[in-house]
Amino acid sequence: MLWKHSYRAIKLTITLIKIFCIFFLLYFQSTSIIMEKPQTDVISEFKQALLINDKKLMQSYITEGIELQC
Repeated sequence: MLWKHSYRAIKLTITLIKIFCIFFLLYFQSTSIIMEKPQTDVISEFKQALLINDKKLMQSYITEGIELQC
């Protein structure tokens, strides 16, 4: 009798862990999709600044303390 109860508890625990993992993965997958778009926007804007040779705009995308040598 005790064995049946512990088997059910283990099975329920494993099921809950699987559900948690699925939701965890779905959450991080959705946030990475949301974060990808702004990064591609920044990259395309930087490429546009390179094409028109706008040094001030290019410098705004570079980390502070680094100067462009164009």
